[in-house]
Parts: sequence; structure tokens; C-alpha cells
Amino acid sequence: MTKPDPYDRRTTPPQWRSWALILIANLALYLVACFIYGIVWVHPWWAEGGRWMMFTYTDKGAYTVLAEVEVDGEWSQFDPTSVFPTMWGSGPRYYRVHDDAHNMEVVAASTCMRHPGKPSQVLYKRGRWEKQLGNLEPAGDIRWSKIILWNCGDQVTLPDGRLIP
Repeated sequence: MTKPDPYDRRTTPPQWRSWALILIANLALYLVACFIYGIVWVHPWWAEGGRWMMFTYTDKGAYTVLAEVEVDGEWSQFDPTSVFPTMWGSGPRYYRVHDDAHNMEVVAASTCMRHPGKPSQVLYKRGRWEKQLGNLEPAGDIRWSKIILWNCGDQVTLPDGRLIP
């Protein structure tokens, strides 16, 4: 018969172990519930903290964002990454905000300030197509829609209250 070790090397005090187990089990159930609700497009208020779009956002389509500027009365396409450089290999920042109207206003106003040709208007549009497994290129027709047409004379308010441009 062996004697119990007089020095318990576990970090959780014995009176808290059952509560810690209950807390961990509830946290696991909460995260599983948030994941399930994120997949089925139901978003209750209590699940906001556990949904992370990278894993729970299902989208059957792919898209691209194109930009055009009007300089001296002529429209021309330009590469938005030239004025919004990619950081940390995460892709263009404007790709992540194209569904938010206010954020796209900020992107368009910033384009007016950063574009070297000093445009009078900026147009962002989205091309969307159905995804096919194992293929990155569009298989069918691309459906184009306007995201925002911005007059460079307009101002937009930033969250801290500043106005641009």
C-alpha cells in the first residue's frame, strides 16, 4: 500500500475543482452552440461573442472588387492595392469591408485623397460568381453590382469624429 503524496502538485485547489470542471463544460457547450448558430444563419444576441466569421461564415459565392476613378471627365480602372497596400499577407483591406456602407464611404473618401490623379468621383463595384470546388477562377458569368459611387467633394465622418477629406 502506498501513502498519498503530501505535496499535491495540481494547481487548482480541491474545493474549486468541481466548479472549474462545470465552468469548462459550460464554455465548451457555449462555443459549440455559437458555432452551430453561425452555420445556420441564426444570430441570437448571446452568440455574438462566440462567432468568428473565419470558421462560421458559409458563402457559396466568390467575389472580386474593382475600382474606377473619374479624372478630368474620363473614367479609368485602377488597382486599389496601389493606394491600399496589403498588410501582413492578409489580402486587401477593402475586401473585408465591402458589405458595410459606412466603411466603404471611408474607403472611397480615402481613395480620393490617396489616388495620384486627384479624381472627382470614385466607383467601387463587386463581381460575384458561384464557387466550384477546387477551382479559383469563375466558371460562369460574373454578376457586377455597384458598391458605392462617391463624389470626392463629399465628406465622411470617422468614428473619432474627424471628417475626411
